[in-house]
Amino acid sequence: HPELKKLVNQLAGRTVHVNFVQGNDLLIDLDTRTQTIYLACDLTNTLGLHFDQAKQDLKAIKQPEILRGFELILGLGQVYIFQILLDQPQRLALHQLLSLYQDFSRSERNYLHQVLEGASLDSGNLFSLFLKKAALPTASEPASAERWQDRQITWLLGQDRVDIPYNRHSAVEVLRSEGDADEKRFRLYEVLNAYDSDLERQNIERLTGEIRSAHQQLIFGRMSRAFHNQATLLANAVLLFPGPQLHQLARQLASTVEESEELQPTAAELRLLAESSEEISLTQIEGACERFEESVLEVQKQEMLNFLDNVRERVTDHGDMLSGDSLPRLTEMDIAATTAKRLQLVEAIRRELLKTEKRHAAYVVVSQRPSPTGSHLLIKINEFDLQIKLLKMVVIDVLV
Repeated sequence: HPELKKLVNQLAGRTVHVNFVQGNDLLIDLDTRTQTIYLACDLTNTLGLHFDQAKQDLKAIKQPEILRGFELILGLGQVYIFQILLDQPQRLALHQLLSLYQDFSRSERNYLHQVLEGASLDSGNLFSLFLKKAALPTASEPASAERWQDRQITWLLGQDRVDIPYNRHSAVEVLRSEGDADEKRFRLYEVLNAYDSDLERQNIERLTGEIRSAHQQLIFGRMSRAFHNQATLLANAVLLFPGPQLHQLARQLASTVEESEELQPTAAELRLLAESSEEISLTQIEGACERFEESVLEVQKQEMLNFLDNVRERVTDHGDMLSGDSLPRLTEMDIAATTAKRLQLVEAIRRELLKTEKRHAAYVVVSQRPSPTGSHLLIKINEFDLQIKLLKMVVIDVLV
């Protein structure tokens, strides 16, 4: 596979430590700080596998297809982990994983899903569903295969921190079934109302602990159209620390507006954020960039009008014999060049903002009590069945 060859070349000369652990929540995990991979080794017995000391290899006790499926899962996991080791974004790493999965044969895919959909791995069959959904776009999806896959990755990233507390397969079967809409809503309510309250409580306790450790705000609200709009904005908010490069650009910005009193207020606002020694909001500094740009264009417009007023005045005062037929020259004003220099500085600031490491400012929880009329919406959101985008959001119902 060309991507595997590329990955091997990129990893050449790198040293990575691998620790075999027991009782880990993940089959394969990575500590980027220590460049250490953690591999769960306590699943072999439950999968009917054992380690052959003589051959230093895994062997299947009864079902060789289980061993093959497990090997394929480990292969996909390693490709993903190595991409993260190379500082690739999580989304791009998942795209590479899907590229490898699509080259699997039909039998290889069956072996893989047989292991994933067993009792030992893949809580709620989340990863198995993701691979199946992302393999090919549906007939009703007009976007390209890549966009379809990206949408499924968005779905996975929004689901991977929780264990769905209701029977997902039953819910999906109802969603895909034909029949009366009201009857389907009631059947979905029955599925949801039988949720595992202990599992849901574990979700809540685990998430609140992670959010507290990440110093994020926890935003909680009931499902509604108004709250969804607010929740999407809050869930997409990120914070960042301005680095030395932003500080330097801020100083350059100050020098470009020294002769323009009109630009001082918006330039000062932008510079204050870019030179901050504390975390700032990406949205806040982007707003400052936009206000400065608007001021720059207003100043350019005013300077151009002032220049044109001088030109028009010369024609109006055509009887001035001392001035002859001379007119002010636009090139002497250099208005466009000054404007371009100021806007290019903002462009450089934006480029630096995109490169700067960020963290999510908030984790948003949309709550919904099981009800005959509203439960279907909760399930549709969890299955990405609505034409909406949920960023860093999870749906958790309220425990009574």
